[in-house]
Amino acid sequence: MSPSWHKRLRIALSPHQVAMVRFSRGLKPHGTYGDWRPSGETPAQPNWGGAIDTLRAMLADQASAKSSATVILSNHFVRYLVLSWSDELVTEAEKAEYARARFVEVFGEAARDWVIRTSSEGTGVRRLAAAADLALIGALTRTLEASGVKFTSCQPALMAQFNGARARIGKDAWLVSAERTRLSIARIREGQWYSVRTRPLSGAPVALHELLDQERLLVPAGASGDKIFLSAVDDIAIDTAGLRLERLVARRNGRLAPDVDAGLALAMAGVR
Repeated sequence: MSPSWHKRLRIALSPHQVAMVRFSRGLKPHGTYGDWRPSGETPAQPNWGGAIDTLRAMLADQASAKSSATVILSNHFVRYLVLSWSDELVTEAEKAEYARARFVEVFGEAARDWVIRTSSEGTGVRRLAAAADLALIGALTRTLEASGVKFTSCQPALMAQFNGARARIGKDAWLVSAERTRLSIARIREGQWYSVRTRPLSGAPVALHELLDQERLLVPAGASGDKIFLSAVDDIAIDTAGLRLERLVARRNGRLAPDVDAGLALAMAGVR
C-alpha cells in the first residue's frame, strides 16, 4: 500500500504535553482530527518519560488502521549546534564523526549516546546539527511500532518551524522559537545558519528585545535591522515592545476546530 493512502499522523512531544493531528488519506491530505493531552514528569523517569506514557495512551485510543507518523520534538529534548564548513571533511562518516566530537566538546560525554542529524546544505555552507537522547528515540520507535504506526520521520521543533516558513524568512533574519520554560534564538545570515542558542525561561514575562540585544553582541555589526520571526507554541508571555516582528502561526488545516489550534501548534509546525 502506498504511503499516500496511509492514515498520516503528526505528533508533537514535549515534557508537559503531547499533541496529535490525524490527516486524511490521499495525495492532498487535510486535518480531520486533533487532540492534545497534558503529560507529567516523575522523579523515576527521564524528562521525556511522561510524554511517552501519554503518547502510548493516545495511540491506544486511535482506531487501528494503516498509519504513518511524523514526530516533532520539543526544543526541550533537542540540543543544537551550528557546524562550520570544512574542506577536510569529505565523507559522510567524517562529517558525522566531526559533529559528534563537537557535541561532546560542548555538552560533555553524555553526547556520545545521542542521535545526531545535520541539515542538508550545499558546499561551503554552515550546517545546523541537532541531537536527541538515543533512549528517547528508541522509546518513541517502540511505542509507535507497538501501536502499528510506521515511524517515518522525526523533526526538531526549530527545524520544523524554519522549514514551514523558509521562503518568508529569507536570507537574513532572527528566528525565535518559544515554548513553556524554553526559548531558542537562531540567527540566519546570508542564507546560512550562523548561531543557535537555547535559554531556560521562568514564569516571568520575557523581554525579547533584551535577549536579542544580547545576541547581537555575538554577531557581526549590521544585524540590527534584520527581520524577526516568532513562533510561540504555548501560552507564554513574551514582551515584544519596540520590535517589528512577524509571528509564525500554525496554518489552519481541514476540519480542525479553532479552539484546538493553540494546543496543536507544535504538531502543525511545518505544515504548508
